[in-house]
Amino acid sequence: MPAVFGIGCAIEAGKADLAAYDIVVLGTPVWAGAMVPAVRTYIKRNRKNLKSVALFCTCGQTDRVRALSQMAKLAGLEPVATLSVPAADVKSGECDETVKSFTSRIQG
Repeated sequence: MPAVFGIGCAIEAGKADLAAYDIVVLGTPVWAGAMVPAVRTYIKRNRKNLKSVALFCTCGQTDRVRALSQMAKLAGLEPVATLSVPAADVKSGECDETVKSFTSRIQG
C-alpha cells in the first residue's frame, strides 16, 4: 500500500507554471487515511513553485484523515483553507454549503 507508507508514483509533468498563481488548490481522495501516491509526487515535484495553497479531500470518515496534514507538511505551507468531505456527502450533494464556505475562504 504505497499510500500508507508515503510512497509516490510516476506521473507526467504538468503543463501549468504554478509560480504564476497566487494560490493553488490541491485535492486528493483518501486511501487508508493518507493522500494518494500521485498527489504526493505532484506536491513534491512542484512545492518550490507554490506560494499559497488550499487543500481538500474526499474520504470515508473525516475523523480518520491524515491526508490534509500530510499535504500541508509536504508543501511546506500553512493552507489558507482546508476541506474534508465524506464521499457519501459528495454523492448526495449534502456538501454544497461546506464547499461554498471553503471557496469563500480561498477568495478571501
